[in-house]
Amino acid sequence: FDALNSCNSSLIKFGGHELAAGFTVAPGLIDTFRQNINDYCKPLLTDEIAAPHIQIDSVITLKDICMQTVDALDILEPYGISNKAPVFCIKDVMIKSIRYTQNKKHAFLTLTDGTYTKELPAFSMQDLVSDFYEGDYVSVAGILSVNNFRGVTSAQIVIKDIHESEKNQYIDRRILADIFTLIKKRIETGNNTLSKNNLQPVYVAGKKIYFNRLQTKTALKIFSELKILDIETTGNA
Repeated sequence: FDALNSCNSSLIKFGGHELAAGFTVAPGLIDTFRQNINDYCKPLLTDEIAAPHIQIDSVITLKDICMQTVDALDILEPYGISNKAPVFCIKDVMIKSIRYTQNKKHAFLTLTDGTYTKELPAFSMQDLVSDFYEGDYVSVAGILSVNNFRGVTSAQIVIKDIHESEKNQYIDRRILADIFTLIKKRIETGNNTLSKNNLQPVYVAGKKIYFNRLQTKTALKIFSELKILDIETTGNA
């Protein structure tokens, strides 16, 4: 409201409150209003304010995504503007699979910690999810909810954000050997062009192996420094 009030010379009417506002711009003054409102906001919009962020309330595990947890949180309801639903973080889980809806708008990530496995929805996040692959370790943040599907009721976390996990940085001699074996096989078949993001899914000695992006990037850097391979980046490959 204060921002609009500072631009009232170019407005016919306006009104609002802390969470929303509406206004009508005088004919021919849209550019003036745009300039005035930007001038007002420029000193106020710090990097911290302008950058989207999510406040994490607690870290949980895949095991905690159950109806017992949902029932325990009932005491916090009803949720609203001054009482937002708690946001939970699940750290360092591996993406076992990713599936998309037919229109590619929504994604469902099957995550595992080695013991428990859960498929969690990520609605309208296709651009972010497409940066990840099977085998990547990630940390996700979201809101616990109840999913009713075909008569089955279950607990789920609706993913609101996803980040690469620090576990992706881990690499050892076995991983180096497996990546080198894969590259060698592709070169032998005449395919010397690889994606810089990943080299999967692949099979080594009959076993399905996942390589995440950081592992692949680190391995290629090591091979280059040891002069085992000459690597050239071309285009978006």
